[in-house]
This record gives sequence, C-alpha cells and structure tokens, in this order.
Amino acid sequence: MKLYTLGETANLLRVSRSTLLRLIKGQKLKTCNIGPRLVRVEEAEIIRYLRASGFMLPEACPSSDANQNPGNATPASGGM
Repeated sequence: MKLYTLGETANLLRVSRSTLLRLIKGQKLKTCNIGPRLVRVEEAEIIRYLRASGFMLPEACPSSDANQNPGNATPASGGM
C-alpha cells in the first residue's frame, strides 16, 4: 500500500492544494490519518477517484517503483 502526501496527491491529480482539500472535505477523496497532523492518501484511493471521475486507466496501473528499477533495461548508448 503506497501512501501519498497531500502535496504529492495534488501534483498527481494536477489540481491545486485548495482544490484537493475541497475534494477531501466533500468526501470525494478519502484520506488516512496517520497522526494528529499527518494525512495521507492511498494510491488505490487516487485510482478509484480518477476512475469515478471518468478517466480511462488501464486495469493494472504500474507502480512508480517498477518504473524506477526496470531490471533488464539497457542504458542508452552515450558518446563513449
């Protein structure tokens, strides 16, 4: 389960922080309270919100971890 800060979530959704707070207050996006002032949004909740809003997403959304470590990918050849 990947958790995002409110700033990260706003960037992913390409909305302002105030718009994100309106979505949360309007209960269109659920959050996790980790502490008295620590609020996070689960990746699955972001995907659920996007699908509910009409965005077409692939069934298996790759996680950002897989994109950062592609495994057998070969680096582009430089001018060496």
